[in-house]
Amino acid sequence: MSLITKLFGQKRADAPSISDENLSSSHQAIELARQGRITVQEMLDRLASGHLFVPLAEPPLMDGKRLRSWKPAIVSKTDRSQWVVAFSSADLATAFAKQNPVYSHGLSVKTKWVLPLLPEAHGLVVNIGSANTLEWNAEGLLRYKADVLAEGGSQASRDTLHRP
Repeated sequence: MSLITKLFGQKRADAPSISDENLSSSHQAIELARQGRITVQEMLDRLASGHLFVPLAEPPLMDGKRLRSWKPAIVSKTDRSQWVVAFSSADLATAFAKQNPVYSHGLSVKTKWVLPLLPEAHGLVVNIGSANTLEWNAEGLLRYKADVLAEGGSQASRDTLHRP
């Protein structure tokens, strides 16, 4: 996990900038799938092994290097489904924060680290508001976590976290 990036105001001295280099493999996977050049399963595997930026309402509560609690950006649809917001591009994350200033903090993390932390009833929407939006619904996330992530295990699933 790359610690906190504050998108507005003064940057903390220990906060790294959002790295498009880290995020680009996830962004590229979504683009390639949209173009039909890779399968949906390959896109999900590439996305899961890449990085995402998750906007937060406030800095996460940390215990050393362990995440104790966080307030990620969450959106709802008219069907009442809940979605955690994430981005595969620093530019898209910054644009979201400018339009939603309550989410002026964030975490740049490995996708495999964050997936087990998502509440069961929440989907993941990547790049909301862009041409490369990807909606990974809660049911699909549960299947992926059970079928793919459970095989390799995950430190995040063993860590304690207070979910949003």
